[in-house]
Amino acid sequence: MLLAATDTIRPRRRRFRLARRPLGFLTIASILFIGAVMAVLAWADRAAVLAGADRTSQVLALAFERHVGRTLAELEGALVMIGDGLQAEVGPEPVDIRLRSIQARLLHDSELALIDTSGRLVSSSRVPVRRGLDLSSRELIRNALSESHEGLFVGQGALLERDSSVGLARRVTDTSGALLGVAYGSLDIETLDRFATEAGLPAGASMMLLEEDGTILLRRPGGEGWVGRSLATDPMFVQFSPRLRPGTYHEIAIDDRVERVTTYRTVQGYPMVIAIGLPADAILSGWRERTWRLLLVWGLTGVALSLIAAAVASQARKAAERTRHR
Repeated sequence: MLLAATDTIRPRRRRFRLARRPLGFLTIASILFIGAVMAVLAWADRAAVLAGADRTSQVLALAFERHVGRTLAELEGALVMIGDGLQAEVGPEPVDIRLRSIQARLLHDSELALIDTSGRLVSSSRVPVRRGLDLSSRELIRNALSESHEGLFVGQGALLERDSSVGLARRVTDTSGALLGVAYGSLDIETLDRFATEAGLPAGASMMLLEEDGTILLRRPGGEGWVGRSLATDPMFVQFSPRLRPGTYHEIAIDDRVERVTTYRTVQGYPMVIAIGLPADAILSGWRERTWRLLLVWGLTGVALSLIAAAVASQARKAAERTRHR
């Protein structure tokens, strides 16, 4: 009789153990399914955030392009004024006074200068700058002296601040077209800093002024270490350069390895390109917070399902025990 009773109990225990297995599998499958759904939601949220960052980068690039364009137009007007008054001036002192007078009207602290036909400095609105300084070897001045066309020449700064400024040059000619000299102005790094402050750019944002061939004139961050570097072979700039139309790209800077959403634009009316990049860390900070919340919800859901499964298993075990003792 004892042997027979034991034989009748064992199958029930096996049935109970077999019944627990589907419950465990179901619980694990439910937790994994909920995790997969949350991962899809998080990925879709990330894609939406990056798409919004593309639009934000484009809006900021347009504002930056207009900011630079207004500054260039103001400087171009100053260079025209220098040229208009050149024939009326006699001796170095009136030129000095005129340059400082024009410079005082500018909304930003730029340097103005007059350079003669041999490439030597006649006068500058800043002191101390040595008169007679030979600037003929500077690419910007050399181009302005040798290439006879109207409009601005843009390049690396040509005076003492050449490593932290963009140089602008304009030929000054008389009524017959003979060259009288070159009017020069500078657009310094403060132009980028002012825009960053006004626009409230996040930490890690980048700004660049480039020539149309991809040569960097100014950059924040990076400063002088980037001046003169060419992006002509950079994959992102290569996509932009053929038609010089606005383009937004995701790229990683070669110096600080920061991933950014960067937009390139040409400055309307001037042979210059601007670029502005928003760091991915700042863009995705809100998304990361939401993702951590999803992970927390998933973890709590997993714990809750596990507790429910454990409670169901406990009730099933107690029911089995009661059935066995009957």
